[in-house]
Amino acid sequence: MTRPLNAIIERENGVLLEIEVRPNAKKRAIGFNRWRSSFEVKIDQRAEHGRANEAIIRFFADIFSLKPSNITIIRGLKSRHKTIELKGITKEEVIESLKRIGVSGEI
Repeated sequence: MTRPLNAIIERENGVLLEIEVRPNAKKRAIGFNRWRSSFEVKIDQRAEHGRANEAIIRFFADIFSLKPSNITIIRGLKSRHKTIELKGITKEEVIESLKRIGVSGEI
């Protein structure tokens, strides 16, 4: 069984998150999918014309109190499986933010 920590990778200037996106959801949410070893992110936008990607960036900006310019989708622009780079934040800060909003699992 995989733990959420495996989907959070610390880098010199920030953190990478492995996510799987569920577009067109009724509401925004984030949880950990232990079978896929990634965070599952539900977004209330369709995956058309980059709307879901923009919504992901805004959602993460809210969760982690970052400027949208500090959040980049570095892999998976046209895929549900994405790698997100969060600049200017540590792994510990990411973990605390996820715990604060109630993401379950052994973080």
